[in-house]
Amino acid sequence: MKTSYKVHYSKIVFISIITLLCSFTTNGQNFAKEFLNNQKDSISQDIVYLYINPTINYRNESIDKIPNFNKLDSQTQKEMLNKYAPLIDKINDSILLTNYTQQIKNTLSDLGFKVIMVTNLDLLPKTIDQTTHTLNVAQMEIEEYTFTDSLIYEQDNKQTYYKQLNGVSFNSWLIYNEADTNSRLVFYFDQELTDFFEGEIKFVDGNYFASYDYEKINVEDAYMTANISGTTSAQYFFNFLMNKYVWIKSSGIDIYYYGIDPKTKKIYSETQPFDNFDIVDYQ
Repeated sequence: MKTSYKVHYSKIVFISIITLLCSFTTNGQNFAKEFLNNQKDSISQDIVYLYINPTINYRNESIDKIPNFNKLDSQTQKEMLNKYAPLIDKINDSILLTNYTQQIKNTLSDLGFKVIMVTNLDLLPKTIDQTTHTLNVAQMEIEEYTFTDSLIYEQDNKQTYYKQLNGVSFNSWLIYNEADTNSRLVFYFDQELTDFFEGEIKFVDGNYFASYDYEKINVEDAYMTANISGTTSAQYFFNFLMNKYVWIKSSGIDIYYYGIDPKTKKIYSETQPFDNFDIVDYQ
């Protein structure tokens, strides 16, 4: 009888835990949907004051590591730039800035926020409440880099073909509620594209040879990184505010993370964080 009682009690506890978790999920999803629905009403919608630094920095570690690069003759510099920084003279900063600004602003608006662009940091509000936020895109950089990829023969991994590839990345640092010491955070996001390189090593007539398709990145790829970065940053910011809203409404007990598909407006949930910024130390 004693053993039977224990088994019966364990089943009750297990069922209670499952019921409790389901309750957390249901409530959390309802709060997430509530946040989304709030953005459809001008009275309840969140307001985002958005400032974007008009300067874009350039970085290339390969060039930076070349000793006394600035003292090299012009022909040698040109050869090094063609090898390690093929886009440096082709990228137009104003196009990058325009692409990024349009995408982050339009996506934030499309997700329901009232977006107010400011041209000076001093114009960001000093008083923050639960539905008023400031987002300062404090730093952006376009980065060119090189890396090595390889093809490996499946039957003999000693037969390897290496190829140096180029990549371009649009990196951004965004400060949330800079005037509020309690909620101030720095988000980091990078969007990269690389040379296309795909193929295999073949063994024919006693010889190994690499067969592959290769396409170099171009200036349009650099502009695309700014487009994607703006759109994705807006999506991640929405996710951040939505999860913050759920956390507050559930008194911090909801165990799920929520994210939105910016195209369909469908909300997803998982037990681990997803579709979110990296958080970096505030300087």
